[in-house]
Amino acid sequence: MSTSLTETLLDPARRDQVVAAIVGVIDSEVSGRSGLSGMALKTAYSAVKKINDSIVPRATNAMLPDVAQALQPFWDNRGDALRRLPRVAHERGG
Repeated sequence: MSTSLTETLLDPARRDQVVAAIVGVIDSEVSGRSGLSGMALKTAYSAVKKINDSIVPRATNAMLPDVAQALQPFWDNRGDALRRLPRVAHERGG
């Protein structure tokens, strides 16, 4: 029997690693922003982290069950997408 994405992400043995990985992605996405909106985002994000460095990990941890549940249908259908890939590539001339 296959383990669901939700079960995998919420497994207590993995959850801290999952949260840390997601926080790493968030940090990377924020730091990669440019322009005026990027500067504003970086300033706001930095201010939040200075207030309390655990806000982002705690919020990520709190939202993880809902995010995992929302991603589950995409995870379940990944096989369908992979099976369609050769047909789609052929239709596009690939």
